[in-house]
Amino acid sequence: RFGMDVVDNHSGEGTAGNDPSLCYRLLDNTSYYLLHPENKAYYDDASGCGNGFNTNSPVVLNMMTKYKEMYALLGVRLFRHNLMAAAARNEETREFDPNMEYMQIFKNSKILAAINEKEGLIIPAEAYMAGGGAKGVPSYHTNNFHKDFFAWNSEGRDTGRNFIMGRSGPRSLGSAIAD
Repeated sequence: RFGMDVVDNHSGEGTAGNDPSLCYRLLDNTSYYLLHPENKAYYDDASGCGNGFNTNSPVVLNMMTKYKEMYALLGVRLFRHNLMAAAARNEETREFDPNMEYMQIFKNSKILAAINEKEGLIIPAEAYMAGGGAKGVPSYHTNNFHKDFFAWNSEGRDTGRNFIMGRSGPRSLGSAIAD
């Protein structure tokens, strides 16, 4: 079994106009990125990186589904989502939306659903939005995820990292995951 860190909330392209265009911006900026509602020359930033993916877009949703299917077929069973609340934002309200299609990828994909039913997938989700929603302030959504996900808060992330690095034992890891 393998695990991977999933970063669906932003790409490596940076802020429009300030950083290099590497891929998605060149293909179709308005489909791949969630643009600022008042000035489409800028990205709407909920990740703190300035370049939030538009997971409401069918193109982006398909890309994210396909890469997860590919990695699941290669043996990945843990998909830890970095700032998942920032990735799962309603295009109109800019707030976290647990009912949007992006949050249903593991159910709607026949491949992921079959693997989950047969072997079980582990889907920790960081419930934090660095740039916040429509109010523009950081926000937590710890209790707002579907039962398929478990909230991976800062303490859980840090304790998991410390366990892997040999700085803490299994008791602290178990306690952090149980919360």
